[in-house]
Amino acid sequence: MLLVGLMGACGEGAEDQDVNAGSQDKSPTVSRSTGVDTAAWIRELAIAGVTDLDMSKVEALTRDMCDDSQEELTTFASLQKDAGEPMDVLRINFRFVCPDQVDKLQAAEAQLENATDSVQEACDMEPTARTQDQQQLAELMGC
Repeated sequence: MLLVGLMGACGEGAEDQDVNAGSQDKSPTVSRSTGVDTAAWIRELAIAGVTDLDMSKVEALTRDMCDDSQEELTTFASLQKDAGEPMDVLRINFRFVCPDQVDKLQAAEAQLENATDSVQEACDMEPTARTQDQQQLAELMGC
């Protein structure tokens, strides 16, 4: 649970994040500095099975990741995959915190998928039929 584990280490209680608490305004909970609809974000995370997070810390972590390069996101996606973790939660976080960076995240996931496909193809190929690149991949992966 790499991503969820990181977020879980961020603290307790998403319910503590109601910046409108105590006010008479019944509008959605919105992060004052960013316009993130925190209430909707919490609902989507709950549907994904993630609850009891310190949303201000999750937002800060996500905002930091939004600035990552596609290569850095690809590396993170690889770690997520190796840990058996889906990318759903990170996609949700990106949609709420930095929707303009969702394409970069999707490109990183596609790059990882292409690399995974290439490795699988190299491993599945008869050794005598492999290209030089496939041979190198197969040797690196031990297949």
